[in-house]
Amino acid sequence: MQKSVHPYAIFDHKRQIVGRFLGIASFILSPIITNFFISITSLTGAKFTGTFIITAGIIYLALYWIFDNFIWKVRIVGKFLSIPDFSGEWIVDGQTINDTGDTLYVWNAKITIVQTWDNISIKLATDQSESYSYTATALKLPDNSWQLSYSYCNQPDLNQVHELNSHKGFCELRFCIKDGYAKGTYFNSHGRRTIGNMKLNKLKGDT
Repeated sequence: MQKSVHPYAIFDHKRQIVGRFLGIASFILSPIITNFFISITSLTGAKFTGTFIITAGIIYLALYWIFDNFIWKVRIVGKFLSIPDFSGEWIVDGQTINDTGDTLYVWNAKITIVQTWDNISIKLATDQSESYSYTATALKLPDNSWQLSYSYCNQPDLNQVHELNSHKGFCELRFCIKDGYAKGTYFNSHGRRTIGNMKLNKLKGDT
C-alpha cells in the first residue's frame, strides 16, 4: 500500500509563478461565468446571490487541481516549466557493495512513484521489506537528465524482523526519463549500515 505523498522541491522551478497564472486565469474566467449565471437568472427567474465570489474561489481550486494532477504532465508544459515526471513503476536491479566496491550480494525490487505537481511518494518493495520516502528533491543536470534525491524509512516484513532492522537511508538516482532508465546509489544508516548501486528500468506500457 502506497503511503501518503509529501511535498518535494524542484530546483529552478518557482511554484509561485504557476500559482499567479492560475490566479489570473480564475480572475479572467470569473466574470465570464458570472455573466453566464446572470443570463440564466434572467431566463429562469432564479435568484442570483454572491455568484462572483463563489465562482472565483471554485474556479481557482478547480484549475489548481487540474494542473496539479494532469496539466503538468503534458510534455510541452513540463518541458517549458522544467517539471520532471518520475511517476510510474520501475524494476530495480540492486547491488550491495563494501567499502572497496566489491559486490556482497545482489537483490531485486520494484519502485513505485506516485507524483503530482506538488507532491510525491517513492515506495521501494523487495521480498523482505518496504521503504517509503519522506523528503525528495529534483535537479536538472547539464545533459538534460534529472537527478532525484530522497530520504526514506525502511520497514522489514514481519517474518524478517528477527534478521533485518528498521532503518533510514538516502538514495540518489539519475533519470533518463525519455528512455525509461535510471541509475544511482544508496546508503543506509540508523539501523543498517550498507551501501550499494541501483539500476532502474521503467515497466513497458507504464506512462
